[in-house]
Amino acid sequence: MTAPTLVDGLTPPVGTEVASAASMLGRRFPSAVMWFGAFTRRWWALVWAGGRWQLIDAAGPEELTGAIINAHRR
Repeated sequence: MTAPTLVDGLTPPVGTEVASAASMLGRRFPSAVMWFGAFTRRWWALVWAGGRWQLIDAAGPEELTGAIINAHRR
Protein backbone atom coordinates (compact mmCIF):
# COMPACT_ATOMS: atom_id res chain seq x y z
CA MET A 1 0.00 0.00 0.00
CA THR A 2 1.35 3.43 -0.93
CA ALA A 3 0.74 6.81 0.65
CA PRO A 4 -2.13 8.80 -0.87
CA THR A 5 -1.33 11.46 -3.44
CA LEU A 6 -3.04 14.79 -2.94
CA VAL A 7 -4.74 16.84 -5.64
CA ASP A 8 -1.61 18.95 -6.18
CA GLY A 9 0.45 15.82 -6.80
CA LEU A 10 2.34 15.95 -3.51
CA THR A 11 2.51 12.95 -1.25
CA PRO A 12 2.04 13.92 2.41
CA PRO A 13 4.39 12.44 5.00
CA VAL A 14 2.96 9.43 6.79
CA GLY A 15 2.95 8.75 10.54
CA THR A 16 6.41 7.23 10.85
CA GLU A 17 7.99 9.96 8.70
CA VAL A 18 6.37 12.68 10.79
CA ALA A 19 7.31 10.97 14.06
CA SER A 20 10.92 10.50 12.97
CA ALA A 21 11.32 14.11 11.80
CA ALA A 22 9.55 15.48 14.89
CA SER A 23 11.84 13.43 17.13
CA MET A 24 14.95 14.76 15.36
CA LEU A 25 13.68 18.34 15.56
CA GLY A 26 12.81 17.91 19.24
CA ARG A 27 16.33 16.74 20.05
CA ARG A 28 17.87 19.61 18.12
CA PHE A 29 15.56 22.32 19.52
CA PRO A 30 14.29 21.11 22.91
CA SER A 31 12.79 24.49 23.89
CA ALA A 32 10.66 24.79 20.73
CA VAL A 33 7.18 23.37 20.19
CA MET A 34 6.92 21.76 16.74
CA TRP A 35 4.26 19.93 14.76
CA PHE A 36 3.20 18.91 11.27
CA GLY A 37 -0.10 20.46 10.18
CA ALA A 38 -2.24 17.76 8.58
CA PHE A 39 -4.45 20.31 6.83
CA THR A 40 -1.77 22.85 5.90
CA ARG A 41 0.77 20.14 5.05
CA ARG A 42 3.45 22.38 6.56
CA TRP A 43 5.83 22.07 9.50
CA TRP A 44 5.31 24.58 12.31
CA ALA A 45 7.35 25.72 15.29
CA LEU A 46 6.73 28.10 18.15
CA VAL A 47 10.11 29.40 19.33
CA TRP A 48 11.31 31.98 21.83
CA ALA A 49 13.79 34.12 19.92
CA GLY A 50 14.65 37.79 19.96
CA GLY A 51 12.83 38.32 23.26
CA ARG A 52 9.45 37.18 21.94
CA TRP A 53 7.54 34.13 20.76
CA GLN A 54 7.68 33.54 17.02
CA LEU A 55 5.50 31.24 14.93
CA ILE A 56 7.45 29.76 12.05
CA ASP A 57 6.27 27.53 9.22
CA ALA A 58 8.15 25.65 6.53
CA ALA A 59 7.55 23.12 3.78
CA GLY A 60 9.77 20.45 5.35
CA PRO A 61 11.85 19.60 8.41
CA GLU A 62 15.11 20.79 6.83
CA GLU A 63 13.58 24.16 5.92
CA LEU A 64 12.11 24.44 9.43
CA THR A 65 15.55 23.79 10.92
CA GLY A 66 17.00 26.67 8.89
CA ALA A 67 14.12 28.98 9.78
CA ILE A 68 14.54 28.27 13.51
CA ILE A 69 18.28 28.93 13.30
CA ASN A 70 17.63 32.19 11.43
CA ALA A 71 15.05 33.28 14.03
CA HIS A 72 17.67 32.87 16.76
CA ARG A 73 20.19 34.96 14.80
CA ARG A 74 17.93 38.01 14.60
